[in-house]
Amino acid sequence: MSSCKHEGDGRMGQNTRCIIARALCVAGLSLPLLGFSACLSGDAPKRLPQAIKDYELFDGSFYGAGESPVAPQAMESITEDRTPDGLPSSRVGAKPYLDCIHYDETGFMRAVEYAAPYRIEGEMLAATSPHFLPAMSFTANILSTLMQEGQKGHEMQKGQGQPSLTIFLVAANHSGEGLPLIVADRGWSTPFGNLEFDEEATTAILNSPYLADKIDIDLFHLQNDHSAATLTPFIKYYLPQAQVVTILLGRDCPLGQLQALADIIYEISRLKPVFVLASVDFSHFLHIEETAKRDEITDALIQAGDIQAIKYLDDGNMDSPESIITLINYAALYPDAQVERRDHIILPESETKKDIGYSYNTYIFFIN
Repeated sequence: MSSCKHEGDGRMGQNTRCIIARALCVAGLSLPLLGFSACLSGDAPKRLPQAIKDYELFDGSFYGAGESPVAPQAMESITEDRTPDGLPSSRVGAKPYLDCIHYDETGFMRAVEYAAPYRIEGEMLAATSPHFLPAMSFTANILSTLMQEGQKGHEMQKGQGQPSLTIFLVAANHSGEGLPLIVADRGWSTPFGNLEFDEEATTAILNSPYLADKIDIDLFHLQNDHSAATLTPFIKYYLPQAQVVTILLGRDCPLGQLQALADIIYEISRLKPVFVLASVDFSHFLHIEETAKRDEITDALIQAGDIQAIKYLDDGNMDSPESIITLINYAALYPDAQVERRDHIILPESETKKDIGYSYNTYIFFIN
């Protein structure tokens, strides 16, 4: 993959990008030599308007254009209390994989049966997916599209010396417990085999100076929250060679950290194939007519990339504004990125509560 597809980066200057590139190399990510210097030296085209804000961080300081989300010293600080892979030893549990305890074979196979890959003029960068099983044919739509596209040329055998696709799976922390960012230091045991995690990308995120104080590896919440777990069998089924970075985002995660996370993902995407999948269910608990109205509001805000307004939405609109914001911030780093809503359905709560609506949507972000 040529890294020159990213030469439209409008956020960071040449020096900053070189610092980040060196930092990622320390984490084990190899820079492609061909084309990288040309990308850095080119004039940056106009960026998308929603990628230019300065946002408050946890400590009251601000993160904005020109900041480096990955510091070399952070990547190099592999101290004695860390495991050989660079992860804090106190965070590493005994089991090598997380269990897919929410897997339901009947519901899964029904979703796969009704999968309908999208026709897309261009390259998918990211998408939203439901995590409610009756609506997860939408998930199958997304991942079968990646599969049929040859994963944008990403799903390559490691024996060929090419990187496999890394999926950044960002999802709601429904419990509200734990730190604002929760990351998995391992993959998932699925009915279709083990879904490996991307150790290098995970290490880069854990060691970011802008995330370090409010990020943790919390296996209990990762495994027990269905928001990310329900998607992992679909990933393994459709993209068997893919790796995953699993992240739960809390409602208390500020915009500054969400922008820093998107920037880290973007810089990693310069080095290896990446897709961002945001696990989000939309309007909950409202009368079905109000559900439709909320969907219209949500759609307008997503189309506009208005992350300031999206941050303050609640379950009446979506269960994880933070996952949507991460996805919008990431896509905004690409010139001419576009967003479309491809799937939409409102389901009743139950047979006895048909007047209460639950909304599920698929948004895809792509470039031509």
